[in-house]
Amino acid sequence: MKGFHGPLPTRYARSLFAAAQKVKCVAEVERDLQALDTVFRENRELPLLLGNPSLGNVKRRAILKSIGAKLGFCEMTDRFIELLIEKSRLDLLETIPARYHEFWRQFEGEVEVTVQTAVPVSESMKEQIKQSIAQRSGKKPVITYQVVPALLGGVVVIYPDHQLDGSLARKVQELGKRLASSV
Repeated sequence: MKGFHGPLPTRYARSLFAAAQKVKCVAEVERDLQALDTVFRENRELPLLLGNPSLGNVKRRAILKSIGAKLGFCEMTDRFIELLIEKSRLDLLETIPARYHEFWRQFEGEVEVTVQTAVPVSESMKEQIKQSIAQRSGKKPVITYQVVPALLGGVVVIYPDHQLDGSLARKVQELGKRLASSV
């Protein structure tokens, strides 16, 4: 099963999210898809097996029903997987959990952010950063911290749709450009 990265998985994830909202099972579907995503990551041969054209839909359905039963999938998730099989869109299944997760984060009022610094950040500084991001975005930040020594100092905050670069490395680079252009 090849991972598909066009707009189609997003459409399917959006439709699944809307359907889950109607029947009030958004959290259950999120849990199911994250569990399925874990299964796909831990068993890299599973997407290949499901994508094998000689397997047939009956066997694909049986494999996925077995996984769903073991993980305790809700009815909505089972029906969604069945729809993908019927529409010959099972190749999208591997990428849908991440797309659905984005809708889940928005629904929960959260924003995933990566914060890069040149040195590890203290707990008190992490709290200040968290409060600043929450105030600026109006959402609850879910932050991943990365130490990137090449930044030299300062901080880079990476949002899903933009980046704020307050690093010393960027400032030094800009100064170098200004000096070069004034010569």
